[in-house]
Order: sequence, then C-alpha cells, then structure tokens
Amino acid sequence: MSPAAPGGLDATAMLRLAGALLGLVVGQIGLKMAMHPRPDWSRLKQAALFALAIGAMTAWFFLWMGLLGDHELSFIYPFEAVGSAILSIAAIVVLRERMTWRLAVGIALITGGVFLVSLS
Repeated sequence: MSPAAPGGLDATAMLRLAGALLGLVVGQIGLKMAMHPRPDWSRLKQAALFALAIGAMTAWFFLWMGLLGDHELSFIYPFEAVGSAILSIAAIVVLRERMTWRLAVGIALITGGVFLVSLS
C-alpha cells in the first residue's frame, strides 16, 4: 500500500481516481449515445463515438486496477459510487434524462457516504 495523505489518498491517487471516474462517465455516456445515434449521424461518426467510449472505459479499467492495487478495497470502492452519482447527473445533462426526487436523494446519500468514508 502506498503512503497516503491524511484523507487517505495522495495527490497521484486523487488524479488517478478523477481520471478513472471521468473514463467511466465518458465511456458510459458515449456507449449510450453510440448505441442510439441521432438520425443525422453518419456511420463514421457513430463508430468514432463508439471507439472513444471503448477507449474511455479501457482507461477507467486500468486506472481502477492501479487504485485497487495500491489501496484497500474497503476504502477505495465507495469512491466508485461517486461515479454512479456523476453518471446520473451527466445523463440528465447530456442525454436529457429525467431527474426524480429519489434520484436526487440517492445522489445526496452517495455523496455524503463517500465523504464519511474519505474521513476514515
């Protein structure tokens, strides 16, 4: 296990975590968009978006594996939940999905829980 800052993650780990979450969100949103392209999109544009999404998911995978190798699973896994919250917000903004009160409460609970875990 690598040495960590008082919050549990050093600067490098925080950057890897941010990159992993970004890869997860971009990958999932990109896959959704590529699987349901707009009618005015060419096959090339759809394929490029699909390739970008696969690349983002690949980056997420390798960054996540590195984090798991350096930190305890019980500490690092709750941060994966932040990806779900960010993904939900991105789906609302990018894909124009509907925000419900349950989704909003869930995002708030996830964020609060990760904050509590980060203090340990």
